[in-house]
Amino acid sequence: MTVWDFGVSKICKKQIEWVLARVWKAWAWVAAIASVAIIQEQALLAAKAPIKTAPLGSAVLFSPPGGILTNETKVTFLYPEGGEVHFTTDGGAPTTNAAVYTGALSLNRSTYIRARVFTNGQPAGPVCGAAYIFLSSDAAAFDSNLPLVFLSTFGGPIVDDVKHPAWIMLWQTNQGRACMLNTPQWQGRVGVEYRGSSSRRAPKASLGIECLDETTGEDFKASLLDLPAESDWVLYGPYSDKTLMRDVLAYDLWEDMGYYSVRRRFVELFANLHQRPVSLRDYQGVYVLLEKIKQGKQRVNIAKLTPSDNQPPAITGGYILKRDRLDDNDNGFNTSWGISLGIEYPKGDKLTPAQKQYIRQWMNQFEASLNGPQWTHPEKGYRQYLDVATAIDYFWIVEMSKTIDGYTLSVFMHKDREGKLCLSPIWDRNLSFGNVNYQDGDNPHGWYWSAVGGRDLWYGRLFRDPDFDQAATDRYAELRRQLFATSNLLSRVTSYAQLLEDAQQREFKRWPRLGQHVWPNSDEDSRSRTYKETVAYMTNWIVRRMAWLDQQYLPAPRFNPRPVVVPAGTRVILEGTNAPNQKIYYTLNGDDPRQSGGNPSPSARVYEGPVLLEGDKVKIVARIRQAKGSWGPPASAVYVVESKGP
Repeated sequence: MTVWDFGVSKICKKQIEWVLARVWKAWAWVAAIASVAIIQEQALLAAKAPIKTAPLGSAVLFSPPGGILTNETKVTFLYPEGGEVHFTTDGGAPTTNAAVYTGALSLNRSTYIRARVFTNGQPAGPVCGAAYIFLSSDAAAFDSNLPLVFLSTFGGPIVDDVKHPAWIMLWQTNQGRACMLNTPQWQGRVGVEYRGSSSRRAPKASLGIECLDETTGEDFKASLLDLPAESDWVLYGPYSDKTLMRDVLAYDLWEDMGYYSVRRRFVELFANLHQRPVSLRDYQGVYVLLEKIKQGKQRVNIAKLTPSDNQPPAITGGYILKRDRLDDNDNGFNTSWGISLGIEYPKGDKLTPAQKQYIRQWMNQFEASLNGPQWTHPEKGYRQYLDVATAIDYFWIVEMSKTIDGYTLSVFMHKDREGKLCLSPIWDRNLSFGNVNYQDGDNPHGWYWSAVGGRDLWYGRLFRDPDFDQAATDRYAELRRQLFATSNLLSRVTSYAQLLEDAQQREFKRWPRLGQHVWPNSDEDSRSRTYKETVAYMTNWIVRRMAWLDQQYLPAPRFNPRPVVVPAGTRVILEGTNAPNQKIYYTLNGDDPRQSGGNPSPSARVYEGPVLLEGDKVKIVARIRQAKGSWGPPASAVYVVESKGP
């Protein structure tokens, strides 16, 4: 066990480990601390002893270390001999004007101590911090099958757009349960602010979290709930989404489609904006800990763009753009098509004028390519700018769930160095899967992209390219076989509902709203009086949505017999349509029967009857085509033909 298991500030890591290596035997009892009761008992013993000092080093150690308490406790400091410790309990950085440590501090309420050693003629030591959080008996007895998060400002308010100093503690589940009496997975200094746009109307607030270095106050990369270490996080509080799961479901699906998706953990949150003992009054409900979208190897993995990168190829990326409500720090601009975009990365004054000019001109070149004389050409048209596969998948994650605002707000995209535009990652999916009563969002029928009045990004133009249209058709069929299979979608919803069964009861006790209309709930869902009913509304919507989408496309042909080892002379029947205005086209050499542009390929044949298999191995590729020219998705089958006997 190391000192980090007790939550001492990580900024002091090197100094503390160096000191501990020399005083460990004298302080061996620290490693034996196994419960809150023992911590408090040792603290009383330490308070009776003379003040101790470390022979070397410049860090301050706290005894007992910061953590959870249930009774009044005395805290003593361990610090270098000859130094003078100044400390604060208001969250401010200690200076020589702060209180001087002269003896044990008696704590009977939640307190955040920050201390620093000052020695004449030497640089000041690092700021070291420890938070002591008092629990009432009801909070001490609380446990959950979800991880727990505790946040305290020690009396200060949380406001919009200004990060207030705070302390965060997180607990993983241990043998299936999380409890605040256990050792936190991580704790440390953070800045916290309210976040969101329309969601700020809700009484249950979402929060932005920034982990901070104890000494410098700059960003500190921390691994929260064992997610990859970074400094910026979001505590999203689902409110209008009474299933509590729509965001997480969409993020899961996007990740399984093959893209980076913000990592996430369902949690239960306690927030204490005062210094009284934490109790069930501080319970805030079910939240989702989310990674904030930002550039990084573990987030949006694009090249780092610095202020010195103002010439090609460096200036070509990476960039993160967004279509959203913008502020002055977003470096907004309008494209030639009038689409308002902000630059999420590089942010604010870290973006140079040359970089802003480059990305704006590049976006205009992309839009110009959509109107050029060779706009569908694979090398000379829009495909040299747009990652088509990602654009198609983004279309489907919006349309399958009918995400309102999916084309107009909270739309993120990125461009890597010398790369194409990728519509990823996704963000803010609570207004989806029928959870909205405007723009026909509660209706499982209908296309959303054609209903937003030309604000569909570039899809209106893209779908006029027959090859883009066909690629979207084919991708839907591929997704529908597994990831978008109705059984898979419903299984995921059921799993989330089971995971949240206990926590949702506490959620709706804290924020009662079942059976009530919460903007922008559909009328049907507003009548759901239980958690089971609101989940059932969502699952029924999914079933109807997928059925409608299926009806928009021709089916893929079926093969009879199915692909197997077959005897010589076998004839294969192609099934899938009896409509007079539809034909099945097929090839026997593995080529696509549809060629680029939409016409049948030269090797394609019209199916008129059972197909004789000739040769040792035959690959059939088939599609159904409407008389007006639209094609269904492909189906393929490989047959191994046994040779005839002698």
